[in-house]
Amino acid sequence: MIIIFLGPSLALEDAQRILPQAHFLPPVQSGDILRVLRVNPKIIGIIDGYFENVSAVWHKEILYALSKGVRVMGCSSMGALRASELAAYGMIPVGKIAQDYLSGIVNDDDEVALLHGTNPSGYVGVTEALFNIRATLESACQNNIITRNTFDCILTVAKNLHYRERLWQKILRLAHEEDIDRAQITVLEQWLENPDNKSDVKRNDAILLLKTLSSSTDKIAATEPFTFNRSAFFRALQRNTACRPFSSYQPWLPLPEKVALAARYLDQPYILIRRLAYLLAACYSVAKQRKIEPSDEESFVFMDEHEFEVHDCIPVERTRFLKRMQIINALLKQEQQTTDLPGRAQDYLLLLMRLSQDYSNIKNKYPTVNNEDLFLNQFKQNEPKKYQLMLCMAHGWWFIERCALRLGLQPDFDILEDYANQFRFSNQLKTMEQMQQWLSDNDLDLNSYQYLMSANVRLKFLVFENNLDVLSCSLEGDDNNWLLDALWLSGFYEEAKAVLNDPLKLAKQKTHIKNKASNLEEYALFLDFVGGEQDFMR
Repeated sequence: MIIIFLGPSLALEDAQRILPQAHFLPPVQSGDILRVLRVNPKIIGIIDGYFENVSAVWHKEILYALSKGVRVMGCSSMGALRASELAAYGMIPVGKIAQDYLSGIVNDDDEVALLHGTNPSGYVGVTEALFNIRATLESACQNNIITRNTFDCILTVAKNLHYRERLWQKILRLAHEEDIDRAQITVLEQWLENPDNKSDVKRNDAILLLKTLSSSTDKIAATEPFTFNRSAFFRALQRNTACRPFSSYQPWLPLPEKVALAARYLDQPYILIRRLAYLLAACYSVAKQRKIEPSDEESFVFMDEHEFEVHDCIPVERTRFLKRMQIINALLKQEQQTTDLPGRAQDYLLLLMRLSQDYSNIKNKYPTVNNEDLFLNQFKQNEPKKYQLMLCMAHGWWFIERCALRLGLQPDFDILEDYANQFRFSNQLKTMEQMQQWLSDNDLDLNSYQYLMSANVRLKFLVFENNLDVLSCSLEGDDNNWLLDALWLSGFYEEAKAVLNDPLKLAKQKTHIKNKASNLEEYALFLDFVGGEQDFMR
């Protein structure tokens, strides 16, 4: 499998004609290399990449791919930058731009930066890349359109502009204003009216990379596998990526990856599924650190006799998934046998019900329900899938909380107060009367409310903010797709698949989210639509 990250450097249609066997993705950003490793590519080609509004692709991601024997090539834009920086470690630079960076002829990142359109427009370039401007001026100089002195002056004007403002019209207007040889500027303007006179080195380099792959894929040597050291930052990125879907829908993606993308339209359940993914990753990391080995005969403590089904995967993947769940299950069973701390996993399920308003809803609907076991049974009968999902989350939270309490982790007062204020704001608890009513509706006193806030802050810090190193967990060698595991485990996989396959259901879910969200752009980003409202609507 060949994966190419492509944007404004070359039109997708042209790229597909040159290398029809490749799979093309939008410009690369942070996390994308780790995502594509889930589909086992043999070669990754980086041409274009994002860098301003989102985090640029990390060097560490590329090094990680190289350490696993994946051949990584780069050219034209972000690919040229990263290839020149990582050539010593096995990334392959292709084309003039990469070689000029490698040799030190050019050094600044803005040489290849330009403003371009979004996916529906085909990433059409709006401004000119400085490298192409330099190459065009060099050609004009060689054709005696301008002198070398005029070349230097115009290039300085272009260099002093922000990359978002580099348009030939503006560059030449400013050159006129700076009293550069006006006769030469006029001749240059006329010469540039012919599009063929404008050099596009970025496009040429992109074509070269694709033609190289088209003619000699088998001749491109793989990097010798090497030991890769995961920093705490890389481990956090790896976990974030493993708990989220691909950045964009692609027809060639494996069905489970498409289902994971469709799960975003499930709205609130998706948010819980994503949090379950983080909890599974955290528990698995602790279990591996403790070298826990499961027994095949053990029943699942977090499944409540529910026989989950694993869909749309080959037998070996199903076996690996079951093994991961057995390891986590063995960890939880081991924790159940310890008696140094009070509390059950069911207590945390009740806390989750309070946070999701399910507790108060059941209390209002069934006034005769007057103890915790009845609450849980009623919740299970009313919403079996959500019950199953939150039961799995509760076991993970219960375990992490016990680990945190043993370490004596207590949130700073200012952090705790800030979190509690955010909680009140998001739940419209603006007055003391509203807060007291919420406590009454959820059968909580002030002490239990303070514990709920503290436990949430600990969970957020350790799991959702990726600080598991506090528990001495490095997550070495963990390349699992935890979002997919959470979908299978919770029983929501088939529901997400129905959204994927049923246009009417998809339209209904879109309408529901639109009607619910006060700011659709921000909420779509929160649901992992990386393009915000635009991607959600598409």
